[in-house]
Formats: sequence, structure tokens, C-alpha cells
Amino acid sequence: MSAKAFTVKALVAATVAAFGVALAMPAAYAQEGPKGQGGPTGTQGHKGAGGPAQGVGGKGSGQGGPSADSDAKGPRYGGDGSKPITGTQGGRPAWASQDLTDIGRMNVARAPDSVLTSALLNGVAELQSDGVYNVAFYDAALAILKTSTDPKADLKALLADPSTVRVDSPLANLAFYKSILNTGMIQDADGNVVWSVAEADRDMAAALFIAMASDKTKEVTVPVVHAVDVIFEFPSEVGSSATVNPDAEQDARVAEPAELVRVAIYEVHEGQ
Repeated sequence: MSAKAFTVKALVAATVAAFGVALAMPAAYAQEGPKGQGGPTGTQGHKGAGGPAQGVGGKGSGQGGPSADSDAKGPRYGGDGSKPITGTQGGRPAWASQDLTDIGRMNVARAPDSVLTSALLNGVAELQSDGVYNVAFYDAALAILKTSTDPKADLKALLADPSTVRVDSPLANLAFYKSILNTGMIQDADGNVVWSVAEADRDMAAALFIAMASDKTKEVTVPVVHAVDVIFEFPSEVGSSATVNPDAEQDARVAEPAELVRVAIYEVHEGQ
């Protein structure tokens, strides 16, 4: 009897042990969970939510594909709903693909038109006193460039005069430069003419402004003028899409007097 009882007990214990292992396996599998779509396993990275004891694993957090009504184009240009603005290349201006020379602080020319307009009006305000625009410096400087036998010396004397009134802001001077080349004049917010020049004098007048916009120690060369003109999208510059004037010869007509003015400004600034 004792031997039979022992044998029955052993069989029962073995059966219970085997049955317990079988029950434990799905529970363990439920804790691990299958892989989420495109994601790692439930035990690494973003875990799938653990399933109940029945053995149903949770979903992982891999990124799903587009919905049934998606055009799968995303926010990049390529779909009808996201075409770039005319004159740009997918959000990039026309000059962005051009290999332009370094123009130092005149890179502010890349500012939006609204910023340039604001700078122009701020510059105009600096020239106003008692309701009158003081443009004597620009008249005198232009006359020196046109007629002087020693333009650098005469420009230095004009620049050193404490009564001289001129705008120093690079952005305002670039706005003046663009306006003079486009229209031959600078106007205030009400359309009043602040300063104007004859058609034949536009390049020389523009030279004054690009010289005052440039770095004092950086030479104003033909490639520098070209780079600014491309950024301003004057039409005959390579890569431009605008409708106004400059070309290679015009770049040279601006660069030569501009460099003369820049040197005069630098030497007066350095006390030379």
C-alpha cells in the first residue's frame, strides 16, 4: 500500500509540474508581446503594451504608413498644394544657386523687400531736419566724382567736414543704391523726391551708396558689384529674374568710383 501510494503521488506531482510549465509559457509570451509595425521587440526600445494572461501581446509603437486618403507627398514641394513662390526654387531665391564672391557686411542685401523699404525710410528720416532733406553731401560727392582732378583728396575733405550729413547704415545705403539704379531717385513714404540724379549719373551716384554700404577694409571690385546686383535681381546679371538695368560694363562703371569713395572713407576713419 505504501509503495502504491508513493507511485500515485509521484505521478500527480509530475503531472502538476508539467501542467504548470504549460500554463507559464503563454503568460511569459504575453509579457513580451510581438513586434510593433516597423518597431523593435516588446522588450527593447518602445515596448509593446503587455497583454493579459490569455497570451495576447500588445502592439509596438513603430511608425505606421500613410492613411488611405493620403497623397504620401509630405510637406516638400512636389504636390500641387505646395508649389514654390514665383522667382524662387522651392523656397530658395534665384540667386541662391549662384557662385557669388564674398561681399562682407553687404550680405544684408539678401533681406526681404519689406526690410529694405523700412531701411530706406529710416535712412531718409536721418536726412530730414525741420521738414527739409539735407542732401548736400550727396550733391557735392557726385560733383567731385564727375569733375575733380583729385577726387580722393576732395572726398576726404568733404567726409572730414563736421557739418557733413550722410547715412552710414549698410542696409539703408543698399536700399538707396537699388532705388537710384531702378528709378534715378530716392523717395520718402509720401512719394516726395528726397534726391534724384540724371540718367547718365545713375552709375556714379550708385557708386556712392555701395561704397558706404561696404566694409571699410574690403575692396569694392567688379565681382562685388555683380554679386549685389544679382541679389537685387537686376535683369542682365546671370541668374537674375528682374526687369531693370545692370550688366558687366555697368558693374565696372560702378566699381571704379565706388572703390575710390571706400578708400577715402577708410582713410578719414583712420585719421590718415
